[in-house]
Amino acid sequence: MPTSDALARRALLLLGLGLSTRATQAQLVTFSFANASGAEVQLPPDAQPAGALVAPMTRGPGVAVSLASNSISATGWTLAAAPDTADYFALRLQPLAAARLRLDSLRFDERRSGSGIRAWALRSSLDGFSADLAAAPVPDNTDTRTDWQVALPAAFASLAGPVEFRLYGYGAEQGSGTWRLHNVRLYGAVRLASASRQAAAPQLAVYPLPAGPHLTVSSPAAGIMTVFDAQGRAVLRAPVLAQQPLRLDVRHWPAGLYVLQLQLRESRSTQRFNKL
Repeated sequence: MPTSDALARRALLLLGLGLSTRATQAQLVTFSFANASGAEVQLPPDAQPAGALVAPMTRGPGVAVSLASNSISATGWTLAAAPDTADYFALRLQPLAAARLRLDSLRFDERRSGSGIRAWALRSSLDGFSADLAAAPVPDNTDTRTDWQVALPAAFASLAGPVEFRLYGYGAEQGSGTWRLHNVRLYGAVRLASASRQAAAPQLAVYPLPAGPHLTVSSPAAGIMTVFDAQGRAVLRAPVLAQQPLRLDVRHWPAGLYVLQLQLRESRSTQRFNKL
């Protein structure tokens, strides 16, 4: 016999609240949170997909970290019967130069404490986090519910810019209650530029790799350089002159992954690098 959780989720499917069990073509991003304590400020994906940059998962400013192994966990969820705009887990990604994202579905496992949330909702930055892509009640138990599946609409079929998803928890029974996520997966694909278009982009040289206190950028053609950190934030914009190496002082930049994009007149070149 189906469990009460399974029956509740089947009812949500019939109500058309955005939950889906349809198969998707490829698993694009995985957050397994292996060996995490749950209390880290941010947690990175298991790997970066080719052609895209995925930021670490974070929490909204309205909730606080809480201990829970192999998960991202938080406490302080709103007691209200509707989402608080500051109480969420966040996942952000963006395509790299000349690439587009096709996002099919978001899947995750979750668990509440005995006084944790009683409902969740998923929203995105495409509409300023104003409408639910999906929403569901959470049963009043401490079981781990596996493989929630949210089918993403056509608006996510060809994204040329960054997108952020926020998973809101609400209706907590007490402010001290916790809610955690396990095994978050995003399904879809990255469409890369055609081979002819990639070949048209001049070769970009970035060295040394990994970067130490200094980084040199050289290009046979002039353009505008933008450097993004792992959160997708632009940390530097500067012109690059043709065949004139530009030496950057990066000694004060935090260690981690960065993406350098050079925008030319008719093409873009991209280089990832790590800062020690």
